[in-house]
Amino acid sequence: MKLNKLQIVPVLIALLVSACAYDDSYLDAKLPKNMAYFASLKEYNRTLVVGEGLRFKVGAAMAGELTNNADRTVEFKLGPDMPFPVTDLVHVALPQDYYNYSALTGTVGNTVKAIIPRGSFIGYFTVVMDSVKFLNNPLAMVRYNQSQFLTLPVKIMSTSLDSINRANDSITIRVRYIAGTEGFYLYKNTITRKLNGTVVGTTTTENFSNESDDQSWQMLTAGPFTVEVTSAIAAKSTSGLKFKLTVNNSGISYQSIAGQAVVEAAGTNEYNSKTHDFQLNYSFKNAGNDTVYHVASNLIFRNRIRDGVNETREYLNQLKN
Repeated sequence: MKLNKLQIVPVLIALLVSACAYDDSYLDAKLPKNMAYFASLKEYNRTLVVGEGLRFKVGAAMAGELTNNADRTVEFKLGPDMPFPVTDLVHVALPQDYYNYSALTGTVGNTVKAIIPRGSFIGYFTVVMDSVKFLNNPLAMVRYNQSQFLTLPVKIMSTSLDSINRANDSITIRVRYIAGTEGFYLYKNTITRKLNGTVVGTTTTENFSNESDDQSWQMLTAGPFTVEVTSAIAAKSTSGLKFKLTVNNSGISYQSIAGQAVVEAAGTNEYNSKTHDFQLNYSFKNAGNDTVYHVASNLIFRNRIRDGVNETREYLNQLKN
């Protein structure tokens, strides 16, 4: 099997792990003062992956200097008493007991201090989610409601730099999650058809070379550990098949969807959390048809899209190394 390697733009990688992308035009040494500011957008999505660490970084940048010869401090205020942007979206304040901070120099209530270290122009702090509270809030799931979001406002309150750029001193972060198994998958399926317990045919189909979306199986988040699985449009015998798959500490389980074929486990099922690949064995039966289909499926993770970044197998492997 050979997967196409997709180029990863470095700035997108930076956007994935931080809450600002540094704009080096602010390095202009002709600015009258050095200053602290958020270097890019006013609003961000931070989509966290269950099983890969429910945390994200927030960072402020330093402007007005070509070099930074000392540690600088920036103090932020977070929480529901901060203003939300005026948009068509409904911003629901992320409750303060849903998160805490890590690797900080100082925290008082909803105020946090971060360091822009000597030699750098950005200082970060990390927001760590309470997994139980966060994952049990329906608004946290990425596809629950596209018009309502759990949102964390952040504002720069003070700094050891000369000043704060008040035009860029605030951001809002929409925080949500996807299941660790969400993504597109290439496949190899062996389908055995049985009628009244007798084998009436066997078909093997695979797609490891054509990576178009309609040639791939798709898994979309339906809960912290559950995805809705949709067969590739071009997959013989399984085209149109939909069911739910749950992967957790108890193993792998199947759930049928109302109005769809009845799906049940039929043998050993395995998931490799390092490669994101599946070995599945299940059966399904369509309403009004006595034929039972037994499927032995090898699903190979192709990619997922998270906050505008195309996360391929190679990309995720780089993050783990």
